[in-house]
Amino acid sequence: MNGASLAAILAAASAFAAACPAPLSADEFPPADFRPARRAPGDIVEAVFRYDPAGDPFDPSTVGIGPAIRGDDYDVLSVSASKNGSYCRIVVRIQPWIPGEVTTRPISAGGTIIPSFTLSVEPAVAVHGPGSPAFRDPLALPGTRIELLKIVAAIVVAAGAGGALAFRRSRLFAAFARRLRLQAAGRDFEKLLRRVEKLGEGEERRSWNEFAAGFRRYLSARSGLPVLAMTPREIAAVPESAIAAKPRAEAALALAAADDSRFGGRRGSVAGAMASARSVAAELEREGHRVVR
Repeated sequence: MNGASLAAILAAASAFAAACPAPLSADEFPPADFRPARRAPGDIVEAVFRYDPAGDPFDPSTVGIGPAIRGDDYDVLSVSASKNGSYCRIVVRIQPWIPGEVTTRPISAGGTIIPSFTLSVEPAVAVHGPGSPAFRDPLALPGTRIELLKIVAAIVVAAGAGGALAFRRSRLFAAFARRLRLQAAGRDFEKLLRRVEKLGEGEERRSWNEFAAGFRRYLSARSGLPVLAMTPREIAAVPESAIAAKPRAEAALALAAADDSRFGGRRGSVAGAMASARSVAAELEREGHRVVR
């Protein structure tokens, strides 16, 4: 390596060092000057550090903390630095919230670590006299917003669960649930009738079997009675509170025709029986009978 190359390398290293800050150690920090001289909880206080870097490079733009640092006894609002000739100046803006001796933790401000310092805070009445002292916004306390959100969420969940439980126990919910079950029973029965209608010739016995079983299931759902185990004569005699007189008689006739065709050897009209069943279903919907007792 020749002398010119070595000189170029040294020049580059010197330029790099001049562009980089030289962080101070805790021992190099001078005592802080506090402004104002007397301060109370809630006052914004400036802790000013002045020192001579003694020729060491220092870049003020690297000193800072970004968002405010929230603590239990004090907040660090900002940290800034400047140079005036050969002297450097670092200013820490702090807001204490309790009276007495307030000692900060070391503050990391970019490339500089500001050591802990202590400031004396007097009661607000002693500094400002009688009046309204400054109060800290409770939401500014560390973790307060998260805890508040947890409380609100717990209240909302508890209220929702209580409301849902009350609704489930109410007559309105029972009526709503019954209505849903009735609608489901009607849809299932209509699907069965359409399926039976698609059965071809030679499947008359199957048509009668599926129709009779499906119609009995539907009537059982509508009335709450064990219609699946009842004969047409027993169906015709059920109380009117379960099935109204007109649809009850028509249903008994349709099921009697189905039983005669299946077990008595008579030939009836499946289409006619299904038409009667649809008429019964429409009448029951109008009468508003319920499934659950």
